[in-house]
Amino acid sequence: GSGEVVYETTRWDARRCCRDDSFLGLRFPATDIPRQTRELFMKNTLRFVYNVLGKDHALYPSRIEGEMGEAKKYTDLSMCRLRGSSHMHLEYLRNMNVTSTLVIAIIVNKRLWGLYAFHGYRHPIRPTARTRFLCEMASVMTSMVMESLTRTNDAARLMDLDQTLCNLQDMNIIDYMGNPFYRKQIMELLDVNLIAFRKTEENGNVHIHTYSDKGDSKDQVDISPAVFDCLCDSYGQVCKDYGVVFIDETNNPALDSLHTLAFFQFRCDVNSLDVVLSRNAMVELVEWGGNPEKTLESDGTLSPRSSF
Repeated sequence: GSGEVVYETTRWDARRCCRDDSFLGLRFPATDIPRQTRELFMKNTLRFVYNVLGKDHALYPSRIEGEMGEAKKYTDLSMCRLRGSSHMHLEYLRNMNVTSTLVIAIIVNKRLWGLYAFHGYRHPIRPTARTRFLCEMASVMTSMVMESLTRTNDAARLMDLDQTLCNLQDMNIIDYMGNPFYRKQIMELLDVNLIAFRKTEENGNVHIHTYSDKGDSKDQVDISPAVFDCLCDSYGQVCKDYGVVFIDETNNPALDSLHTLAFFQFRCDVNSLDVVLSRNAMVELVEWGGNPEKTLESDGTLSPRSSF
């Protein structure tokens, strides 16, 4: 997804001599780091460009013989830190007036979680082996701390879930949700604002129960039978195949004012239970880096931003 600059520091004279703007707090779209770049960061976590204005040199030979009679293939430079950079990335840096850069990936749970980015603005900088080693160690330590925090949070969540399941074994689901303490606990655990059940008995009687984090206030949303009918008609087969279906920011008028949904079903010989989990939409004010209305160049390309 998109990323936000959460920390920034500059040398004492950089603001006065190089640039007086700031990246701190700005959000950048996921497309600023293409999929191929993310995959490379997973293999080779450190990347530096000595001179953004420097000249690239052709690789010789550009292709090597394949194995077992295969056709020639391009040399894989994924693990080479001296390889040339994408011309779009270099243009990106030049537009920012960067002369040299060093970037280290922060990998958490086998995914690209963040980046340490160091930019030079005056002259080309060649980081020493010691500097690169220390930067990589800082990245590794950050990854270890974040993975530890993630595991701690996941373990606590699993313990709460296990306790909730134990309580559900001893209580009827309707009685459980009728208890304000348990209702608040399970909503916080599932991170939802509304839980609704439709129970169909053997004799055909249908009962709908709706619970929200607003308790018994007048603002509580009651789920109508039409909502359950719409979900069953649209996603019933998906639930049979996969167990649960997630519906994000639906605009279906039949779903009333519901936003992000999770819908699943329980079926037995005599009774059935349809369950809806809903989370309210959240509005967040985001300050994007660059102009989101940027137009294409005359040749149809989109030039990287030159100002943040």
